[in-house]
Amino acid sequence: MSRVSTAEARASIERSVEHIEKQIGSLTDLRVLGYIEEADFIKRHEKLQSTLLAARSRHEKVNTMPDWFEPLMSVISFSKCAVPWFIRGDNETKRTIIKTVGSNPTLLDNRVSICMAKPFVLLSESDGIPGWSSEQESNLH
Repeated sequence: MSRVSTAEARASIERSVEHIEKQIGSLTDLRVLGYIEEADFIKRHEKLQSTLLAARSRHEKVNTMPDWFEPLMSVISFSKCAVPWFIRGDNETKRTIIKTVGSNPTLLDNRVSICMAKPFVLLSESDGIPGWSSEQESNLH
């Protein structure tokens, strides 16, 4: 399945708005030249105006929407790969993953305790990361 970025959605909606505005202009030209009746013009014009209003509303919604989708997809993608990378990785890879995912490391009774950084805590609480749990105890070698 293809995902559409916010920028692509904006561009698509802008093209739709331009197309509808051209249709309204063409419809007006047809009426002025007498090719369509007044009643038909009014009916079509109202429909196009309604469609234009909806498209502009969608455009406004996309413009005010925070750009969170792409970063979220990156976090999810990393989360899916991090456990296998950690298991099979060298010390530098493991260190990088711990720095990325971990927060507030503490050492108590020769045991390391590392909290998860915010986006990863949210994913683990929603069962978004198989094999990860903020409650699960692990012994890192």
